[in-house]
Amino acid sequence: MNTPPIQPVPPPPPRVPGRTANRLLVAGLVLSLVLTGLLLAQDSDWMFLALLLAALFGLALVGLPATLFLVYSLRQPAPDVSPAMRRTIFGSAIGLVLCGAWLGFALGNAPSILAGAIGAALGLAAIARAVRIPAAPAGTPTLVYGRSSQAQLKNDLRNLVLREDGFFSEHHYYAARPEIQEAVLPSAGDSMVVVAADTVGWHAVARPANLPSTACGIWIGMLPAGGMHGAPEGEPRRWPDRK
Repeated sequence: MNTPPIQPVPPPPPRVPGRTANRLLVAGLVLSLVLTGLLLAQDSDWMFLALLLAALFGLALVGLPATLFLVYSLRQPAPDVSPAMRRTIFGSAIGLVLCGAWLGFALGNAPSILAGAIGAALGLAAIARAVRIPAAPAGTPTLVYGRSSQAQLKNDLRNLVLREDGFFSEHHYYAARPEIQEAVLPSAGDSMVVVAADTVGWHAVARPANLPSTACGIWIGMLPAGGMHGAPEGEPRRWPDRK
C-alpha cells in the first residue's frame, strides 16, 4: 500500500541579527538631531546635551557591525569570517575607535569620556578578535546568511525524519540515502549522509557548503557511536566539524 506523499515543512524565515537594534538606533539618532535643532532655535542650554545624545546614537550605529561580531564570535562554533565581512568589521571597529577618541577629547566632559572609552575598547576588541579568527574563503556569507543556512540545514534534517517515517511505514525498515534520493535533496551545494540500521534506526549528518567548519546531525532509534554531541533523539544538533 502506497502512503500519501509527505509535504516537507518549510524553513522558518531567517532572523537578521541587529535589524531591530539598527532601526532603534536610527530612530534615536533622528529624534536627537531634531531635538538638537529645536533647542538650538530656542537658544537653550540643553542643546549640548541633545547634541551629545545624537553623537552617542551615531557612535552606536557606527559600531553596531563590530559589536554584533564580538557577540557572535564568543559563541561556539565561532562564525566564518569572509573577506567582505572582515572589511566591514574593521571599518566599524576603526570608526568606533575614532568616534570614541573624538567624544573623549572634543567634548571633554565625564559622560563623553566614559562613552568614548567604551567605544574605543569595543573597537579594539573587535579588531583583535577578527584577526585571531581564520579567514573563510571568498564568497562565504555574512552572519545573517550563515545562520540562515544552518537553519535551512536543520530543516532539511527534520524533513528527512518525515521521509524516513513514511518509508518505514511502507517497507518496515529504514531507508539508506539511495532509496530516498529523490525525496531528500538538501539545499544546493550542501551534503547529507544517511546511515540506516535496518529496522533499528538511522542517523544522518549534513554539512553546509558555505560553512565548512560546521556539521549538523540527527538520529532516530539508535544513537550513533560518539553520541552525536549530545543531540536528543529526533532533534538536529549543530557542532564544529573537525574534519
